[in-house]
Amino acid sequence: MILSLFRLSLILPKLLWELAGMKRAMKKGRRAFKRALIKSGMPPELAEELTKDYALLDEMLTLNGILKYAGIPKKDAPYFRSPGTSPLTERFKSNFS
Repeated sequence: MILSLFRLSLILPKLLWELAGMKRAMKKGRRAFKRALIKSGMPPELAEELTKDYALLDEMLTLNGILKYAGIPKKDAPYFRSPGTSPLTERFKSNFS
């Protein structure tokens, strides 16, 4: 058990760093694409609309996106609960009201 938690603590930062690198490369590519479109004479409004196609990939590379495409409902992920909605909070509210 402890060995598996140790391995997870080594793997998780690396995984998050790689995810950040992919997101950084995606944003850099989107900016370069937009600059190239504007430089070639396209109106900035149209270039902005064309670069919005990257939004889906950007959404997929967030923690919410990964959970969504993995099939994990957001309400089941404990770190996405809004403050005051955990089962413990509900139990304490019922005890003190």
